[in-house]
Amino acid sequence: MTLGVGHILEIAGENDHLLTLIQAEIRRRGGIPPGEEAYDEVAFPIFAALEDHIKEAFGGTIKGEDLRSPQMKETIHTWIEGNLDEVRAWR
Repeated sequence: MTLGVGHILEIAGENDHLLTLIQAEIRRRGGIPPGEEAYDEVAFPIFAALEDHIKEAFGGTIKGEDLRSPQMKETIHTWIEGNLDEVRAWR
């Protein structure tokens, strides 16, 4: 069974935190045009980069016990915070 990054975020309790990053990136860009496609152009690369980071942090394979581990939450939380810092630095 393969879980997407959305499910991993939900299990780790980091959905709202990632949403904060997406919203900050939208503000950094000065907003986006209305519509789902414009939002996806911002959100999908962030999801992909986070997924790559998680895979790298867990050696390419995420085991069931990894999903609810403190290390998973910390890995995600720290990555989001680092990216928020970068977005905020653009101000």
